[in-house]
Amino acid sequence: VLMDECPGRARATREGIPWIGTLELMLRAKRQGLIPEVKKYLKALHDASFRMTPEIARQAIEHVLDPIPSGQRRTLVFFGGEPLLAPDTVMSAVSQVRSGPEADNTDIMLQTNGIAIDEEMARFLAENDVFIYLSLDGTADVHDRHRKLLGGRGSYEDSVRGYCNAREAGCRMGISATATKETVDRFSASFREMLAYLQPDACGAVTHLHP
Repeated sequence: VLMDECPGRARATREGIPWIGTLELMLRAKRQGLIPEVKKYLKALHDASFRMTPEIARQAIEHVLDPIPSGQRRTLVFFGGEPLLAPDTVMSAVSQVRSGPEADNTDIMLQTNGIAIDEEMARFLAENDVFIYLSLDGTADVHDRHRKLLGGRGSYEDSVRGYCNAREAGCRMGISATATKETVDRFSASFREMLAYLQPDACGAVTHLHP
């Protein structure tokens, strides 16, 4: 039975009915050469508001990271969408990796807008050595042209607050910025000004200039 919700899985287990989750099904299909990749299907699930549960994340780690030979470097990356919309899943997966035998050989990265990084989350990420890449497109006048909250207010201040919480907790920080045709006129100067202000450990920029 294909099943992702926990009560149904528990009932199936009690009744002796074999079950499999969506992610496990996709991973098996990729291993058997039935699909070329998992990423685009995960994106489709995300676009349909499908959220990865802690149990699905646990299975993904077991099937993807655990088979890597002991001592070999591996990287776990959380991205979305916004991973911290499912904080329990992120925290459960990070704890699983950091308590495992290959904790010292695993780099963990989180791509986020930073809005959900309060002091408690910042401490957790710092204690577990999670490298954070914040999506920030420059100073407020540039960033807020596209990245707005539901009420229409720009998200710059909220993102920077999350950045500062994480930095103060001791997290290593990177910034990922995107230039569009609406912001490219100010992007270079804004990007340099932002870097001088926040002083991240790493940074990157991409362009999205399609019509």
